[in-house]
Amino acid sequence: MNVSIYVLRDPKTMEIRYVGRTKNSLSVRLNGHLSKAKQNKFKTHKDNWILSLPCKPIIEKIEMVYGWEESYKREQEIIKQYILDGFNLTNLHDRGTGGLLRNISDEMKSKISEKVKELHKNGLLSCNRKSVDLYDLNGVMINSFVSYKECAKFIGVSEKHLQNSIKRCDKRIKSYQVRAKDAESPGVWKQRCGEIVKNFKQIYAFDTTLGAYLVFNSVKEFRELAQVRSNGFYYYMNKVKLFKGRYIIANARVKLDELLESLESNR
Repeated sequence: MNVSIYVLRDPKTMEIRYVGRTKNSLSVRLNGHLSKAKQNKFKTHKDNWILSLPCKPIIEKIEMVYGWEESYKREQEIIKQYILDGFNLTNLHDRGTGGLLRNISDEMKSKISEKVKELHKNGLLSCNRKSVDLYDLNGVMINSFVSYKECAKFIGVSEKHLQNSIKRCDKRIKSYQVRAKDAESPGVWKQRCGEIVKNFKQIYAFDTTLGAYLVFNSVKEFRELAQVRSNGFYYYMNKVKLFKGRYIIANARVKLDELLESLESNR
């Protein structure tokens, strides 16, 4: 495996500021540096240097080495030599595999620990956890969870399912309402995307036996009258067909009169 040893130069002064190695092309590696500099929450010395430039740094291959381990050794030799020569490098330490073996003093470990605790306390370090509040359909809080994973396990769904539910405008999953931590209480559940309240879709019907117009405020009301368990009556909705040989059915988007006129014209 061929590995390129490269340097990053200041585009104005042409000064070498960074030494690295890559198995990819130089253009791909440079784009990686630029992307990380913009996205990293905690900026490194190299990130800040790249962001301070008026344009992209110049990437230049200086050697080709065979083998990843060999490239690390050669990279360290070059870094040490450049430091002795007075180059102002932005490399944090001896990089590569050596970075995993870097010695950290007890004092530094204590400082890192205190900083992490402070970030956790202030809510700035969440470890990719997003807290969730869980409500019933009447808007009463049931529980608060520190992560999607715990909440999804409680409900009995996948974590991905929970995430998708929170993204939707109604934010309902099964018989629960989900909200981000400390979000406003949702109140009694409704379908938030439109004017129609969930499970309260009006149904208009004409009872041909009684010759009467009927209005139902929910599917449940109509099913109880017609004595049906399934939603098979939807097939007859807005059509000139008798449901159970008795009812002409329409919803709020179609005028019942139009269906009745169509029925009379077909007689």
